[in-house]
Amino acid sequence: MAKETIKAKVFRYNPDVDLYPSYRTYEVAADEKITVLQVLKEIFEKQDRSLAFKYFSCGFKFCNSCMMMVNGKAKHACLTLVGPGDEVTLEPLKNYPIIRD
Repeated sequence: MAKETIKAKVFRYNPDVDLYPSYRTYEVAADEKITVLQVLKEIFEKQDRSLAFKYFSCGFKFCNSCMMMVNGKAKHACLTLVGPGDEVTLEPLKNYPIIRD
């Protein structure tokens, strides 16, 4: 049986290369709930090595390095769960300078 997917619409912008920000949609196979951080790692490892994101893998809301906008709300990527059939929009935190993606 084929796995279902999670659709992740990811904000992309590299100020050294891109004139304007854009969004790219990726599909990640999942048969159970996974964290947004796992979604990003899966995209990076299997689909797009140019994707840039920051994390330290504390997993306890302690370091805050993985904070991002998830569907318009500030969330920890290491703890926010998404599941098969979900669509999620991932963006950098508001009011922070964009270094890349």
